[in-house]
Amino acid sequence: MNTSSAGYCQLLATVDLGEMTAPVVARASDLGRRLEADLDLVNIQEGMPVFLHHAVSTDELNTILDKSTRWSRERLEELKAQEPWVRGIHIASGVLAEEVRALGGRIGADLLVIGAHERHGMAVLLRDRSDEILHKAQCDVLVVKAREPQQVGVRPEPYLKVVAAVGLGEEGAQVAERAARVAALFGAELDLLHVIEHFAVDRSNTVIAPEDQDPLTFEREKIVGDLCAMAQAAGIRACRQAVRPSSRTASREVPAFAEEANADLLVVGSHGPHGLGRLLGSTADGIVHRATCDVLVVRTRMPR
Repeated sequence: MNTSSAGYCQLLATVDLGEMTAPVVARASDLGRRLEADLDLVNIQEGMPVFLHHAVSTDELNTILDKSTRWSRERLEELKAQEPWVRGIHIASGVLAEEVRALGGRIGADLLVIGAHERHGMAVLLRDRSDEILHKAQCDVLVVKAREPQQVGVRPEPYLKVVAAVGLGEEGAQVAERAARVAALFGAELDLLHVIEHFAVDRSNTVIAPEDQDPLTFEREKIVGDLCAMAQAAGIRACRQAVRPSSRTASREVPAFAEEANADLLVVGSHGPHGLGRLLGSTADGIVHRATCDVLVVRTRMPR
């Protein structure tokens, strides 16, 4: 595997022109430089509140929209001037996730960069606009977390510790490979993490320990061997294999592990929720909301 590049050629950063704009643009620009990839910025205007359509005339409403569009374009031009790596700017009107997906398809984006705040408690169960982008995106998504106030044009700190949460199948291997590429790009340390969910409430019947061995020790050793094989197959020269038995779900355990490991980037996989998953959220959603660091969501291919 060639780990000299994370494999992205066209980045698309979604900016709200609010407090998350500076960290999102700074991270996207830094990645663009490191990858020598093109970077475009987009601001989506999601329309005026419904009550305004009844409170003002059509001409007045159009005037408001025109002023808003001009202000957004001026702000995007300023960002482009401050970040020379930005190649193109776009303004669109409509539903955020749908417009980002459509524009991403038109320009061939292979990585979306968006901003999100850390969330706790009941807020984790509630959807926000970053969720919708994650669910509708057809490519990988880097979620930049809110930290200290940041100025545009100031390069962000490089990623120094990457944790990749992986399963043991084909999708896990895809996540591991992408994480290895990103870690190599920054010269960062890499941990491969596998969580045994709900241990020991729901024990797997596929792993039966010999009578003279502790079941947890036996299962842990087997998984470490699987992770080593995964790393070797992905061409990863050095990484730590971590197995975390937990009575909690992976959506809780993975962010907790990353925080303990002082990770500044979490890499997880998602092929998009289906059925009830669209209503209840996915493991990737929970990880994104609870993580205190940036999260790269890799759009994995479904096993054949």
